[in-house]
Amino acid sequence: MVDRGARRIASFYEVIEQRIGESEYLGSDRFTLADITALRAVDFATIVKHGVPNGNENTERWYAVCSSRPSAKA
Repeated sequence: MVDRGARRIASFYEVIEQRIGESEYLGSDRFTLADITALRAVDFATIVKHGVPNGNENTERWYAVCSSRPSAKA
């Protein structure tokens, strides 16, 4: 189960990295529910020691922008 979960998290980050390379946000060029959902997923993954992989520059940029929003701090 742990190995399968780690593979799925890696796949999740690959998809996000690719998508964020094409658009500022996940769903479009504006912040949407998709970003909120993914932001919480990344937060949880970080807690369980599976944060954004090194070298995922698009994802790191997206995460910094999204997590700095006032609503993300609420």
